[in-house]
Amino acid sequence: MSDEEANLMGRHAMYIQGLIDSGTIILAGPVDDPDGSWGVVVMQAASLEEATEHLHQDPVILSNQGFEYKIFPMLGLMR
Repeated sequence: MSDEEANLMGRHAMYIQGLIDSGTIILAGPVDDPDGSWGVVVMQAASLEEATEHLHQDPVILSNQGFEYKIFPMLGLMR
């Protein structure tokens, strides 16, 4: 990982941590996928638009370096 990539990932982690601290994100973390790096975020939002707005403010998205989020609304929750 280059210094630029490390810096971007650090800013991404700080952004996600802020959303965790505010209660917007319930959990987040990287996935151990041998095919490539990616992560999972479980977010509580009033609407798809609200979730999208939060994620579009992430430094990795703002960097225009090809990062993306795929949003899948949950149909239910078991506890």
